[in-house]
Amino acid sequence: MLGQSKVETGSFAKFRETLNYSRATFTPKSLFALAPTAINNGFTRKGLNFTREEKLHYIDEHLLGNDAGYGQHSFGSSEFPNNDYRGRGLLHLTFSEAYKKCADAIGLRIDATPTLVETDINVIIESGCWFWKVNGIGMIADEAAVDIDLKIRKITKKINTGLDQLTNRVNLTKEIIKLMNADFGGCAG
Repeated sequence: MLGQSKVETGSFAKFRETLNYSRATFTPKSLFALAPTAINNGFTRKGLNFTREEKLHYIDEHLLGNDAGYGQHSFGSSEFPNNDYRGRGLLHLTFSEAYKKCADAIGLRIDATPTLVETDINVIIESGCWFWKVNGIGMIADEAAVDIDLKIRKITKKINTGLDQLTNRVNLTKEIIKLMNADFGGCAG
């Protein structure tokens, strides 16, 4: 969990993902290609029945370089329209449905106040533990007969389906296992 969290949070420095996709790096087409499902879900939720060209114009006008606007559009909800449910916490809890399920499980209304998952250390940890448990990641981590690299890959797939920064996740997890073994007498990995 620590190796994965270290990657997700930029070495435990950022508990909220940035959604500021600048015009210097992205075009409306490339941003749309990056997250078509999330962006289209925003159009549907807002009742915007745009053509592809109208969507690209909207993306150019409202989402590029607009962290809050992109978050509310792509990761918003009808129930709490001024919130966004971008990745937050140790393992970047994402989407309103996940926030709602986590809120129900931990007993804190993070679905109404998602910023708690980036600002309240107890919520940051609880949401990470909930994510780990509900996705069965502990069972993967405890598989004794599985090669460590394969195990980390399987865990990463649960946390980041695109396997973003897989090599970094492998290296950091192995580094943490080595520290646990040296400093605390063992970690099975």
